[in-house]
Amino acid sequence: MAASKDQLENELTCPICFQYYRDPVILNCKHSFCRECILKTWEHGPSNCPHCRMLFFFMDRQEMERKLEKNFQLANIVESFASLKLSTPAPKPAPKKKKSSKSVASVVLVPKDVSVNNTPIMCDWCVGAKRQAVKTCQLCAVSMCQEHLEPHLVNVTFRHHILVKPCKPVKHRLCPEHREPLKMYCTQDNACVCTVCCIAGKHRGHELMPIDEFATSKKAKLYSDLQNLNSAKGTDSKKLDILKKTEENVKKASVDFKKKITSSLEAAVTELQTEHGRIQQLAITEESHVLQKITRQISQREKSIEETLAINGEVQALMRHEDDITFLEESQAMEERIKKAMKSQPEAQIVTKDLFANLKGSIAEITSQITEWKDRNQMMMSFRNIAVDSDTAHFHLEVAKDRKKVCLPRFQNRKEIADIPQRFSFWRQALSCESFTFGQHYWEVGVEESNEWAVGVAYSSLPRKGKGALIELGGNDKSWCLENNSGAVTVNHRADKETLQINDNLKRIGVLLNCDKGTVAFYNVCLVKTHLHTFSTAFTEPVFAAFKVMSGTLTMCSP
Repeated sequence: MAASKDQLENELTCPICFQYYRDPVILNCKHSFCRECILKTWEHGPSNCPHCRMLFFFMDRQEMERKLEKNFQLANIVESFASLKLSTPAPKPAPKKKKSSKSVASVVLVPKDVSVNNTPIMCDWCVGAKRQAVKTCQLCAVSMCQEHLEPHLVNVTFRHHILVKPCKPVKHRLCPEHREPLKMYCTQDNACVCTVCCIAGKHRGHELMPIDEFATSKKAKLYSDLQNLNSAKGTDSKKLDILKKTEENVKKASVDFKKKITSSLEAAVTELQTEHGRIQQLAITEESHVLQKITRQISQREKSIEETLAINGEVQALMRHEDDITFLEESQAMEERIKKAMKSQPEAQIVTKDLFANLKGSIAEITSQITEWKDRNQMMMSFRNIAVDSDTAHFHLEVAKDRKKVCLPRFQNRKEIADIPQRFSFWRQALSCESFTFGQHYWEVGVEESNEWAVGVAYSSLPRKGKGALIELGGNDKSWCLENNSGAVTVNHRADKETLQINDNLKRIGVLLNCDKGTVAFYNVCLVKTHLHTFSTAFTEPVFAAFKVMSGTLTMCSP
C-alpha cells in the first residue's frame, strides 16, 4: 500500500520543481509540467520538452502561453490527493495546528528513502528521537520531517521558501562573512552572495542576479554547450566512420593492387619466356640453314680439288708422250676438261658478319617492350586512389558518397549547401582530398561519359570565387590541365592553349606527377599507353588533382 502511495506521489510530481503539479499543462508530446516551470525553462533555454527533447516553435511569449493546454484531469487528481494527504494524521502523536485550506501550490512531494551517500537525512527540528527528513528549505537551511514541514506548507510567511529534496546541512548556503542566506549571484566575481554583501559589502554596485535565475540561465547554457558538444561529436563520429571506411578501402585497394602487379608481372614474364623461346628457335633454325650451306660448299670444294689433282696427273702423263700425234689427239679432250673444271666453281663464300641479322630486329623489339613494361610498372607502383573533395565542388556538381565520381546533372539545380571559402562558386570545378609535395604520383580518370571536361593539377591557392579565366583550370599560373571541348583537345597553362592532334577517342586519361622533377605528364590510356603532353615547372606549393566537369561524369579509376 505504501509503495503504491509513493508511486502515485512520484506520478503527481513536476520533474522540474519536484513539487506537486501547480496549474499543470500538457505538451504535444504528452508530457506534463507546471505552467510556471515550463515557461521559466523556455525563457532561459531552447523551447523543447525537458523530458523527451521534442522541439517547439513560438513567435513570442504570448503565443507560447496561448498554446499551453491545461491538463484538467491531472490538476483534479493532484488536488484530490493533496486534500487526502492533509487530512491524514501524523505518524506520531504531536500537537496539531489547525489545517488550512491552503491551495495545492504549497503541498510538496514526500520522497521515499531519501539519503546522501546511503546516510539518511534527519529532521533538524526533532528533539530526542529524530525522524527522517522529507524536505530541506534552502532559505532556512534546515531539513524537516513531515510534521515539522507543515508550517512551510500552510503558513503564507513561508510561501516563497524553496523546498528541495533532503540534503546535508549546507553551511556553504550561508554567507561566511555575514552568516546570511546566499540569495544573489555576483557575475563580476563569480560568487554567491547574501543581501548584506549586495547592499553594504564588497559586492555593492556589482552586476547581480538572483541565484535561481542565474542557475536557470547557467543550466540553459550548459545544456546548449552539451548540445553543441554532442553535435560536434556526431560530426566526429561521421568522420570516424568515413576514416574507417577509407581505411578498409585502402587495404582492399592495396590487396587488389598487389594482385594486379603480380598478375601483370607474371604475364610479362610468361610473354618474355615465350618470346625467348621463339627467338631461340629462330636462332637454331638460322644456324642449321647456314651450316647446311657450309657443308654443301665444303663438299663442292673437296670435289673441285680432287678433280684438279686428277687433271694435273693426267696432264703430266700426257706431257710425257713422245708421240706427237697421240699427244695432239688427247690434248684436245684435256683442254675441254680443264675448261669445264674452270667453269664449275663452288658457291660464293658465306659472310658471317651478317649472321642472325634478321633476328636483331626481334631483340630490339623485346628490349623496347621490356623498357615499356618497366616504365609502366614504375607508374603502377606510384598509383594513387584519388578522392574528390566535396567541400571544393561547385554547387551544381554532385560527388558520389565514395568520392570516386563527380558529375554535372542534366538539371542543374543549386544545392542547399554551405558556401564555404574552399568551394568553387562559378566554374564547375573540384579538387582532390589529398595533396602532393614530393615524389612521383600517378592516377587515371575515366572521361568517356563526358564530352566537355578538364583534368589536371592545381595549387590550393587557386582562387575559388569570382568569374573569368583567372579562376578557370589552366587559365592562370596556379594550374595545369588537359582539356576536351567536344573533341577539341588542348593543354592549358597561364591561359596559353596548345592544340593536340588526337586520332583516337579519349576514354581514360593518365596523369603522371613528379614533384621532384617538376613535371606533370598526360597519357591516353588505351591498349597501349600513349604520351600526350608534359608540362615542366618548379612546384612551389602542395599540388592537388583538379577537375572541371561541364557535362556528364568523370570517374576516378582504380589500378
